[in-house]
Amino acid sequence: MTTPSAAGRGRLSPATPVRLAALGSLFVLAACGGGSDDSAPPAPAPAPAATTTTVSGVAASGAAFTGATVTVTDSRGTVVGTTAAPVGDTGTYSITLAAGAVPPFVLTATRTMANGATDSLVSVLPAAGTATVNLTPLTTLVASRLSASGNPLSLAAEVQAKTATVDATTVAAKTAEVRQIVAPVLAATNTTNVDLLNGTFAVDGTGHDRLLDTLTVNIIPASGTTANIEVGLKVQGAAGAQPPVIRFTNADNLAAIAAANAAVLGTQIDPATVVASGTNVRVQEFLARLTACHALPLAERVGGTATVAADVAAPACRSLFLGDNPANYLSDGNPVGRFYALPSLFLPTGNGLVFGQGSYEYTLANGDIAIGYTSRTPGGAEAVDTLVVRLVGSAFKLVGNGHVYPGHVYPFMQHRRFDVTGTPTYNYRSTGYVTQVINRVNPQTGVPIFDRVEVVTPGGATLVMRPAAATQTLVLMRGDQRTNTSYVRLRSAFDDTATAGTPAAIESPNIFFLSQDLSDADVAAIPARSVWTYRYYLASNPTVLAATQYYRTRARALTIPELRTKPLAAFGPQTLAGFQTAAADGVVDLAGQAGVSLGWTVPDGGLPPVQAILFGTVPSGNGTAPFTDYVDVASTARQTTIPCAAATVADTHCTNETPRKFAAGTVATGAYLLARERSGREFATYYATYKVPVN
Repeated sequence: MTTPSAAGRGRLSPATPVRLAALGSLFVLAACGGGSDDSAPPAPAPAPAATTTTVSGVAASGAAFTGATVTVTDSRGTVVGTTAAPVGDTGTYSITLAAGAVPPFVLTATRTMANGATDSLVSVLPAAGTATVNLTPLTTLVASRLSASGNPLSLAAEVQAKTATVDATTVAAKTAEVRQIVAPVLAATNTTNVDLLNGTFAVDGTGHDRLLDTLTVNIIPASGTTANIEVGLKVQGAAGAQPPVIRFTNADNLAAIAAANAAVLGTQIDPATVVASGTNVRVQEFLARLTACHALPLAERVGGTATVAADVAAPACRSLFLGDNPANYLSDGNPVGRFYALPSLFLPTGNGLVFGQGSYEYTLANGDIAIGYTSRTPGGAEAVDTLVVRLVGSAFKLVGNGHVYPGHVYPFMQHRRFDVTGTPTYNYRSTGYVTQVINRVNPQTGVPIFDRVEVVTPGGATLVMRPAAATQTLVLMRGDQRTNTSYVRLRSAFDDTATAGTPAAIESPNIFFLSQDLSDADVAAIPARSVWTYRYYLASNPTVLAATQYYRTRARALTIPELRTKPLAAFGPQTLAGFQTAAADGVVDLAGQAGVSLGWTVPDGGLPPVQAILFGTVPSGNGTAPFTDYVDVASTARQTTIPCAAATVADTHCTNETPRKFAAGTVATGAYLLARERSGREFATYYATYKVPVN
C-alpha cells in the first residue's frame, strides 16, 4: 500500500478546511440576497483521516548494534522520530515519524560507551512512506557516497543546506556503486542479490548478516570536505599476511576506485576463507556463558588459594575453556590467573560483569577466531577487548592466542603542547603506533629475560626494542642508543605552519621519530587491521630466534589532517597557570607534595579523558630514573588528583610516610590526558614542562 507523503499532508490538510469555510460563507450570502430557502446548508466534508509513517528495520554491524538509539532527521534538519528504547539483541527498531515530516530522511544509530566514546551507523530514506530501512556499515558507506564531504554524520546537515541530494535516483546510483566496491565479498558470501538498504534479515550470522561479518568499513574525515575510506575484507590468510583492503576517498569516482584497487577487486575470494555461517550467534552464546560465570559469587567461581587456573572451580566457568580446563589457556605468555590472564575470575570486581556487543574480528591461520566484546560492571564502567576462541562441536571455547611472550600494538596520536613553558609555536601533533612488550624479568635474578625484540611493521621496516633500567616495557632503539619510549612517531607536524624545522629537531633524543617521516598518504595506506610481526631473542641465547608472534590492530593511526579534525581535552586555565608558575625556570619541583591536581575542559564533540598521567624523574645514582603516576577518571570528570604511588619496592620517587609524598629531587617532565576510542585508538594531550628546543 502506498502512503501519501508527509509533505503532501502538510500542504493539503490545513488548506482544505479554509476553502470549505469560504464556500460556506458564499452560500450564506447568496441565500440572504436571493430569496428565502428554509433548507440547511450542506454539512462540511469530513477531514481526511490522519496517516502515520513507520520506519523499521535492523541496526547491525554483523552483531546487533545493541545499546544504540536510532533517530530520523528530515530535510529541514528536524529530528522527526527517535526509538523509545535502545536497540536490543535482535537489532530491530521501529519509529513512527512525526506528522508533517518532510523527506528525504537520514537515519542515524548512535551508541555511547561509559568513557564517552561513540560509534554510529547511518542510512537514508529518500521518500515518505512506511518502509524498511536498515542501518549497517554498508548503508553507512552509501551515506558517505551521498555526502558532499564524505562524512556520513554530516549528511543530514548537508541535505538541509542542499549541498547533498538524497532522492530515489541518487540513492539507487550510490547503492549500485557500493555493490560494485564490495562485489568480491558479495560473491564469496553468496549475497549478490541482497537489498543492502531495504531488505529483511536477522542477526543470525547467515546471509546478509554474514556479509556484514565479513567486512569492515572505516570512514575517517580528513577535513570539512574530504574523507579517507577503507573497506577491509576479513578473510583467513597465512600467518603474518596483511589483509586485503579497498581504499579510496570521497572524491574518487567508481572508475578511479576500480583502477586503484584492481588487484583486490579482480581477485576471487575463496568462500572457505570467510567467516562460517552462524558464527555471530555462537559469539553471542559464548558471551552469555561468560556472563553467567561472572554472575556466580566469587567463592563459587574459584576455590583454594584462588590465584591460578587450577583454582577455577565452578563448572559454568571451567566449561568456558578448551577441554573444560583453564590450564589449556595461554595468551601473550600469560596463563589464567589472578595476576595474569582473565583476572576477573579471581577478583571481587569481576562479580556481576556483563559481556556483550560481541563481534567477529578475524580468523587466525590455525582456524581459531578472535572475537571482540565489551564488559560492563554493575556500576556502569565499560571496557573493550578481544578474546581468542576455538570452535568445538557447536560452541566456542577459550584458548587464547597461544603466544609465549607478551606483545601488543595499537594506534596512538598525541598533541604535544609547550604552553607551560611559553613556547606554543612549538606545539605539534604526532601520529603512530605503540609497540608494547612488557619487560619480563627472571624471578630468581631480577634480570630481564629479553635481549631484544625485532618488530616488523606492515610496510616491512624493522624496529628494535630492548630492555632499559627502571622501565616496565622494552624501549625503542635509535641505532645503539636507547630511547625511553615504545611510541613510534610515523609523522609529526607543528600546529603553526609558519614554525620552521621539524618537531624531531627540537625534541629530546629520548623520543623516537623516524629518520624520515612518512607522508600522510603513507600513513593512510596502512590497513586498519594491519599485521605486525614480533621476533623475540632471549638474553640467555641472543643469537637464536626464540619465537615469532603476530599482532593485529583494530584501527589505523590517523593522518595529521585527520588528527586535526579531532577535538581533544585541554588543561583548564587554573591548572595551566599553576604549571606555568611552577615551571618558570623550566623545572616543576614536586618534592613534598602528596599529589598533583589537574583540571580540564572537553570541547564539543571531543573524547573525554579516561586517564590522567604524570611523568617525571627522580635522582638515581649519577643520573635520574623516570617514573609514571596515573589515575583513572570517569568520562564525566573534569578534575582529579594524581597521587604519588611507588611502582615497586625499588621505586624511590615517593616517601614512605602516610600519605606518601614526592621525594626530594623529584620533578615533573610532563602530564597528559588520555582518551580512547572503541576501535582501540588512543589520544593524548601532553603538556610538556621542559623547554624546547632541547638540542
